[in-house]
Amino acid sequence: MPGEIINRVANSKLITLDLEDYYPEGDRIRLDIETWLYQGIILKEKDFRAFVDSHDWQQYRGKYVAVMCSSDAIIPGNRNASGSCPGRNGNGWNFLRCAIS
Repeated sequence: MPGEIINRVANSKLITLDLEDYYPEGDRIRLDIETWLYQGIILKEKDFRAFVDSHDWQQYRGKYVAVMCSSDAIIPGNRNASGSCPGRNGNGWNFLRCAIS
């Protein structure tokens, strides 16, 4: 029949995925580093490292932790010769990531 509407999506080899099937169970925590900053805006690496060393990281074991900063902070990074930072997502926070894992 000319003009018949054909559902090409239904006839294709596409599959439907339910993303909730892949969503891992577990508690999620946001770790806001703003309270650890000098005057709420500057990360002083020596002080921050001391806090990281003395913090009780066991409370995060087995949980999904999102490390974030809710303020417009000045965060120093370890830049290499190419201008990019090493570490996760190029942000130079290896010491914090290693402390949590």
